[in-house]
Amino acid sequence: MFPTPIPGISVSHYMQGRLRLRVDKLKSAPAVSKQFEERLGVVHGMLHVEAKPLTGSLLLEFDPEQILTTQARDELVSALRDLFPEVDQEQVDKLLAKAFG
Repeated sequence: MFPTPIPGISVSHYMQGRLRLRVDKLKSAPAVSKQFEERLGVVHGMLHVEAKPLTGSLLLEFDPEQILTTQARDELVSALRDLFPEVDQEQVDKLLAKAFG
């Protein structure tokens, strides 16, 4: 597991098309977990999103080619800004670079 530029988020596993994050704000928060699933699930290229409030785990399954398009990146930035309003644009850019290469 390695940390990301956004406090409270770490990458626990990555392979092409699949990313598992640990997100502190998901723990013991079913409503927040649902919000993450709904907001990230509509991103272009996202195939499956599963948030687990018991563990704080967030699983993202995506099409590796589509997730790198300008449309998908813009949608991810928008979703992350909505879900983490306390972070700035530079932190979001660094997270996306680390998570999606």
